[in-house]
Amino acid sequence: MAKSVKLGDIAAIVGVSTVTVSKALSDQKGVSEELRAQIKQLADEMGYQSPSEIRKKTAKKKYNIGVLIQEIYLGKYPSFYWQLYQVLNKKAVARGCFTMLEFVSRDSVLNAEMPMLLEDDKVDGIVVVGSMGKEYLEKLEKTAKVPVEYVDYYDNSRPIDTVIANSFYGSYMLTNYLYDMGHRDIAYVGTIGSTNSITDRYLGYIKSLLEHDIPLREDWVIPDRDVKTGQFDEENCFKLPKNMPTAFVCNCDLAAATLIKILNAAGYRVPEDVSVVGFDNYMYPGSCDIGVTTYEINMQEMAGYVAIHFWDNMDFSDTIRVNDDRFMEHHFANYFSVFPYVSADDAVKAAGRLVKLSEVTPASLGRVLRVTRRFLTSPNSSMRDEELYYIFLEAASKSDSLDDASRVKVEDGIKEVLKNRQGTPAADFKVIDNRGKATTLYGEAKAGQCRLVVFYDPECSHCHEIIEGLKQLDVLNYAVEAGLVKVMAVYVDGDSEVWKQARDSMPENWLNCMSPGGEIVEKDTYSLPAMPVIYLIAPDNSVILKDPTLPLLADWFYNEMSAG
Repeated sequence: MAKSVKLGDIAAIVGVSTVTVSKALSDQKGVSEELRAQIKQLADEMGYQSPSEIRKKTAKKKYNIGVLIQEIYLGKYPSFYWQLYQVLNKKAVARGCFTMLEFVSRDSVLNAEMPMLLEDDKVDGIVVVGSMGKEYLEKLEKTAKVPVEYVDYYDNSRPIDTVIANSFYGSYMLTNYLYDMGHRDIAYVGTIGSTNSITDRYLGYIKSLLEHDIPLREDWVIPDRDVKTGQFDEENCFKLPKNMPTAFVCNCDLAAATLIKILNAAGYRVPEDVSVVGFDNYMYPGSCDIGVTTYEINMQEMAGYVAIHFWDNMDFSDTIRVNDDRFMEHHFANYFSVFPYVSADDAVKAAGRLVKLSEVTPASLGRVLRVTRRFLTSPNSSMRDEELYYIFLEAASKSDSLDDASRVKVEDGIKEVLKNRQGTPAADFKVIDNRGKATTLYGEAKAGQCRLVVFYDPECSHCHEIIEGLKQLDVLNYAVEAGLVKVMAVYVDGDSEVWKQARDSMPENWLNCMSPGGEIVEKDTYSLPAMPVIYLIAPDNSVILKDPTLPLLADWFYNEMSAG
């Protein structure tokens, strides 16, 4: 094999340094045009190839993969199909490829409007998650000049490549399980024909009934969604039969959760009076208070694997890619979107592995830390998660590759995160209310009543937006009126004139306060990186939520009042 030509080989012949040769070949300043031409000619004659050229020739082909999911499959909470997308993304990243996710509206499906990712040859292949209607998909295959693959959908009328769960066998096993538990009156919940998987699960249910000589009753096949739209329809579906079965096989865990709620409202206890089984082992957050027997598709395990090995094919010494903001932000967005489904142990492993991989240069580690901070701490980031950020800071603090300045920043970041951390006692502080009365956070504690502390700045426009959002939060208003929570709006800078102008805009049933002399900021007892900052404090003065978003706050109150 011929020896590859290096910069030093050319430099030795010309009688210059390798730096000069590098500048000449990359058209940088500092080299005369005569010398540049001489070096380039010699490089051509010797067969020199730059590292980038070698990479292009030896690297595996990388592709942009388009992923389509119909909007009807994405509800209030992260859906099962959203988890499937994380798995698909992992597969793409493992080959150094990008994924482009596009949600397809029902109108687009009905009108056969093709997705935007087909424009301008953006993608090299398409993965369709779930069903979108035969006509739409046939047009997609004809329109797309790239391969189309399917997940959780198949069509026996034409040859397609697809990956599906064993819906038939899973439902068959679940029905057998109920039979073995002594049940003979078993119903099925799912709209037949709405999706391949629901129909296959119904057929698995039928097979079990036939094997046990149990007649099929049409009134015990209960729809859960509109057959045309595919959307859950609690109002018009989920109708309990007059003659009740003793058990229900549900096509998914969301259907099981919805059914349980309806059964409870009708006076039935689960599992004491009626048994319910689901499918997929993906219970939506807050959707059900009891455990449900289900046929598991282990997405957490898959998500953990994704998170840990996400960066395996990333060469952090490749400064061109690492310094490309769009490339890195795209990767980090996909990376952090996996973590809601990842266990704490896997999160620690994933953080440690990313830090280790990025240690190849001080610059790459620094960039990872900066991007991590931006995604996990910025109020404008939908992925904001201080607990996850703490895990990454802990991993970074163990790195021997940190320079002194970076180490100080990491250590300072850990100190900030540890201030009034979730589950720890909140630091007490003094305030003056709008009547001039001095009080403290602890002094406002009452049995059975939480305190929602809103640290704000009247001159901050974002503060006004968040406070208006809190005012319009019906569940919060109800909790305040019911005496379940006290809202403390705390102006932290200590300017009494500014505070007097601002406090009148606050609701009268809030405790409107000012930090005397800006003590809270002066003593640095609370992490206040960007106003406003919100804390939910328990009656025992422990921190329940630290700087939650309004949706997270609303979910907490809904869950608490539902449980109460």
